[in-house]
Amino acid sequence: MLEEIDLVAREANEPKISNEMIDKAFTRVLKKNKNFEDWLERLKAYQSEHFEFINELLTRCAHKDKLTIQEVYNIAAEEKYKHTTDYMDFVEQLINEGYLIETSTHTYSFISPFLKQFWLNKYPVYNGK
Repeated sequence: MLEEIDLVAREANEPKISNEMIDKAFTRVLKKNKNFEDWLERLKAYQSEHFEFINELLTRCAHKDKLTIQEVYNIAAEEKYKHTTDYMDFVEQLINEGYLIETSTHTYSFISPFLKQFWLNKYPVYNGK
């Protein structure tokens, strides 16, 4: 990110960094970096049986900026998932793998603004509640 900010500043011939320059660098890093796709593919590979559920959690979290434990449970209890007894195992895995962080008691957000934006770009429409 710092390298990209430096590049944007040099292109603008402006030594003083602005918020607009940071935003431009952020967008460029997100577009250039294919590593974010690896995060998605890794989930598909090691959680193939539960990917739809996990992806729903991450997509909702990206669109709503946070995910409460009640929202996690509500999704888990849906007929198509039926994860009412093990839903916290999935949340803990997402925390341990670096996708989410607990921002306050039983409230979760993406640990990385890049990863969050990647999820929003990948899944721009969310029809959930």
